[in-house]
Amino acid sequence: MSIPRDIPGRIINSDKPGHRVKVSDDAEDTGGFLILEWWDEPSDSRQSATFDSWVTDESALQAFFSETGWQVDWQGALGHVRGDAGTVAVSSEEFDPSSWEPISVNELEALVTSQLNECSQAQRTYFDTYRVAPYAVPFQRRYGLEHVLVVAHLPNGLLYFEDVEEGFELGNLDANGRLYDCGCNQLSLSQTLVRLGIR
Repeated sequence: MSIPRDIPGRIINSDKPGHRVKVSDDAEDTGGFLILEWWDEPSDSRQSATFDSWVTDESALQAFFSETGWQVDWQGALGHVRGDAGTVAVSSEEFDPSSWEPISVNELEALVTSQLNECSQAQRTYFDTYRVAPYAVPFQRRYGLEHVLVVAHLPNGLLYFEDVEEGFELGNLDANGRLYDCGCNQLSLSQTLVRLGIR
């Protein structure tokens, strides 16, 4: 079994909502592997629970995943994978971490254009009022700092595309200029605007 390093995977046979796992090579500090899990708290999707495990070596790592019985969809948690795989789920045996790239500005602009066609006239007018050229801001995930692309400055926050979950989200920058992971939503542009009362 090939287990990607430092890439989140979606555990598709878990009964925990939004259950994810990520393996980090901790060779420099402990010589083993750190296994981080996190999932949404059912009572509040904005909160998450986390749990970590540690194994000594590759053999122990393989045994850990075998014993859990997890079915991990690495691509489903990551989003955009280039090549022949398209958007079909890829198992850990098939997934090549080097094939994944974050969504580009051009790809996002094309996605926005496509999804605007599915929006109502009121939604298109609202979005166009606050639309900006996509730009990157720091994004604090549960497992590390990355970046996301902002597409609009709405009255109540920044509208951005979360390219791990492949959905639009609304957030506000903290004092350090960062957005924070707020769950495992996979909302279209129209669905996000509906949540804001724009129909």
